[in-house]
Amino acid sequence: MSDLDREIAEHYEQLELDPAAMDRLLAMEAAAPRRSRRTWWVAGALSTMTLAAALLCGVGVLQLGTRGGAELGPLPSPEEPRGSAYRRATPVRDRNPKSASDGSLIIIKGQDNRPRDGVYIPPGPPPRSEAPRASRPWTDTRVDPLSTFAADVDTAAWTRARTMLEHGQRPAPASVRVEEVVNAFPYDYRAPEDGVFAVGIEGLPSVYGADASLVRIGVQGRRVPPHLRKPVHLTFLVDVSGSMNGRPLELVRSGLKMLVGELRPDDTVAIATYAGGTAVVLQPTPGSERARILAALDGLRSGGSTSMASGIDLAYDLALSTYHPSAENRVIVASDGDANVGQTDPDALAARLRKAADRGITLTTIGVGGSVRGDQVMETLARKGDGQAFAVADERDAETVFVRGLTGTLQTLARDVKLQVAFDPGVVKRWRQVGYDNRVLADRDFRDDAVDAGEIGAGHQMTALYEVELHERPRGDVPMRLGVLRIRHEPPGAERGEATELELPLEGLVHDRFADASVDTRVATVAAGFASALQGQGPSLATLEDILPIRPEYREQDEELLRAIRQARALGM
Repeated sequence: MSDLDREIAEHYEQLELDPAAMDRLLAMEAAAPRRSRRTWWVAGALSTMTLAAALLCGVGVLQLGTRGGAELGPLPSPEEPRGSAYRRATPVRDRNPKSASDGSLIIIKGQDNRPRDGVYIPPGPPPRSEAPRASRPWTDTRVDPLSTFAADVDTAAWTRARTMLEHGQRPAPASVRVEEVVNAFPYDYRAPEDGVFAVGIEGLPSVYGADASLVRIGVQGRRVPPHLRKPVHLTFLVDVSGSMNGRPLELVRSGLKMLVGELRPDDTVAIATYAGGTAVVLQPTPGSERARILAALDGLRSGGSTSMASGIDLAYDLALSTYHPSAENRVIVASDGDANVGQTDPDALAARLRKAADRGITLTTIGVGGSVRGDQVMETLARKGDGQAFAVADERDAETVFVRGLTGTLQTLARDVKLQVAFDPGVVKRWRQVGYDNRVLADRDFRDDAVDAGEIGAGHQMTALYEVELHERPRGDVPMRLGVLRIRHEPPGAERGEATELELPLEGLVHDRFADASVDTRVATVAAGFASALQGQGPSLATLEDILPIRPEYREQDEELLRAIRQARALGM
């Protein structure tokens, strides 16, 4: 048992909490790194935290998940500002990691403890009410120091919210997912050289009004050049029901044509459609036969009701016909999500989606228009199908999804990515996660490979945010630590997960003033605050408008966020 886990246990005993709750914490597969049993403090406040690692002047970066549990190397950067520090991790070859008191990372060998018949069904979609959504509650660290959640790189909620505001409409609070708004914006996270992920951490004062810090955790997936990606076997499943008539179907057709233009001769494409019935429009066809694929897309016509479940069954049958273990096998569903015939509950499809995903056939959704319910259906399908949920409102979105983000969409780096932050009760009084409402996992499920989580593709980024309130620091030179971060993932094709853990030092990561944080952290913070405001419980829109920086390299995206804030203010939000 590590010092941190032992102190957590002592807190439980002092509070006379349920022993079963204590066992949940102490039943960890690997010991947490050691730390001093003293109280720490950090000046100012923390901002978004970019997952785990070596620090650099308020932003730490490290590499995770190297092949075979190899060394996690540093990211040397002589041009970084003063205060940067990188530490090399040491590989661990047994199940008892040594202390990482110097901030290094430890690789933990995964166990093949997957219950073969287990299917994880995450919480259902949020309520359809137009009422404001309640913010996530604060958690007393003495009662529960663990925060466990699945990775998420979806962006659909931002596209839908932006589109509604452009048309003078208020987005429904239930349709706004904070993490998807934050993840929709690009950040200059540093890519790993050898590992699967690079992660970092930075802090600034909270914009939510609490006397607390906001901590950012962000993950950058390894970038893969297009010519080095795996072959892909794609099955397009296109909704051609009456609700897709006109602009929606035309956007889908335009976007899929963009994607076809990026394919290689060793890729294949099949096309199926569904409305009141289902049909195979194009049998699996090599990417070299581009004219044939484009002609099939041009022939799509809409009309009729929507039998989504039957269409998904047909698409998976097509995908199985071209399945190859060394390729990326993916079903891409393009729809408004408004199913009205046959099975209309995406949860009822969970077993089929999970079985296909376990074999290596994933599902990505492209939402076009539709209702709040349709948006929730598309997000749920992607989550259960081990894919991503995107939305397309115009040609700009189509280019972003199908061209700029193509390699990340088509090449999976890591499956079932889970994150767990173990806050130190001696340092953190209480904590609150911002976003990831439907990605929360039970703490015990972190080590359970049968429990579904999120996928990260080549070049993908994800960002998570925490508000934390810290204890005061005693006098003297005391190291500052937030706690322990654990990350678990399955490499594609692997039968068991790999886990990594490290201490989260605070030294050099905290800024007393909002303006002193990096522009990426400030943009992510404003994006999260804006999403919370759309849910009815965020910071002042006027404040967000004032503090949003415009990054020259991402001017178009940042000005898009600024316009959305102003449009929301004009609607009296």
